[in-house]
Amino acid sequence: TALIISSTYTINPSLYQKLPFDPVRDLKPVTRIASSPFLLLVHPSLPVKSVQEFIQLTRAGAGRITYASTGQGSPSHLAGELFQALAKVKMTHVPFKGGAPAMLSLLQGESFTMFANFLTALPQVREKRVRALGVTGLKRSTLAPDIPTVDESGLRGFEVEQTYSVVTAAGTPPDIINRLNREITQRFAVADVRQRLAHEGIELQTSTPAELGRLNAAQFEKWLKVIQQAGIQRAD
Repeated sequence: TALIISSTYTINPSLYQKLPFDPVRDLKPVTRIASSPFLLLVHPSLPVKSVQEFIQLTRAGAGRITYASTGQGSPSHLAGELFQALAKVKMTHVPFKGGAPAMLSLLQGESFTMFANFLTALPQVREKRVRALGVTGLKRSTLAPDIPTVDESGLRGFEVEQTYSVVTAAGTPPDIINRLNREITQRFAVADVRQRLAHEGIELQTSTPAELGRLNAAQFEKWLKVIQQAGIQRAD
């Protein structure tokens, strides 16, 4: 049995005290499938047009800048925590139950910033209801090539993406895992599939099982550090 999982797979072990399974012990990597970045958004009332200007404003604000997220421990929350750690700034986190209320908070000016889902945020950017300062991936998006990445804007090492991967049960023979890898990557290599994903703001990124294993290990370590430094914990 193969499962498609999102990047929360590498977050949850550090976030929850108890999980019904051990993602390292019980699951084996097959292939990465794709990734999608977030957008760093600000309310138009903020007098900033770049990541560096936003950092300077936030430093001067000493916690007065509020950032909305889709919930405690969500990728958008952790993106904010990573941003604060790398930029050495302090913001006030305002969690919501989902993307829609978080975005509404930003649109109404109740929150000043947010790391939002790329595809759902882009129409708001184009309508100038919010301002996009940066893409959270390491490459600019083909859907909005004019928006720089946060990394290239000076906050080196900042990278947050929603990733999608395929895993299988521990104990699956290596030859079966390799066969699954070949079949899945071949199916996703079709140009039509790549184009449809790109239209949704998702970039196809397949890998070998070993490459995915190394990526997961790095992500486990990365988010463990962020979560511990921020003192985030969920019991539900």
